[in-house]
Amino acid sequence: MAWEVKKLGEVCIFKQGVQVPVKLQNENQKKGQIRFLRIIDFTQGNVSPRFIDFPGEEHLINEDDVALVRYGASTGFVCRGLSGVLANNLFRIIPKSEKILLKNYLFEYLNSSIFQKKIKDVVNGVAMPAISFGLVKNMSILLPSIEEQKLIVSKLDNISEQIKQLENIYSQKLSCLEELKQSILQKAFKGELIEVSA
Repeated sequence: MAWEVKKLGEVCIFKQGVQVPVKLQNENQKKGQIRFLRIIDFTQGNVSPRFIDFPGEEHLINEDDVALVRYGASTGFVCRGLSGVLANNLFRIIPKSEKILLKNYLFEYLNSSIFQKKIKDVVNGVAMPAISFGLVKNMSILLPSIEEQKLIVSKLDNISEQIKQLENIYSQKLSCLEELKQSILQKAFKGELIEVSA
């Protein structure tokens, strides 16, 4: 079956994050408050969370939802994996129907070099990079059948898992090599290294 080419605006809904002044953001969660998701929460991951008064169900984002950074150095960065309320410099991209477009496939497509190159071409050389709903709505997405979308996502998930495993292996090897290096340095500085004669 041939893949369809659709505009993102035909198959997705876009929802802007909310503007909340810093003075209304708390580092300690109070009763009735919810996590406030800023760009740094997605790009850094190790920052202290912020919390805001609950703005209403329509502003909630779940861990499997997909969002994009609207402006700044991270313009076009694809966000996922956290739940709460998005800040106004991010926006959600929601498939109109999971019978046409899966969230997981959308996430992979937005992360693809095809989509990211389009974003970079638009913002390249601009003093304050930014993307609008209109711009993203008019960008194309390749739509295979739902079965093919599931297959593509499954294969990409497998590759991602293999990459993580390799990263762990090499991280452990690097740690071992660093320990060996430090051990040799200690012996060298104590004059304990034995010269090997030819």
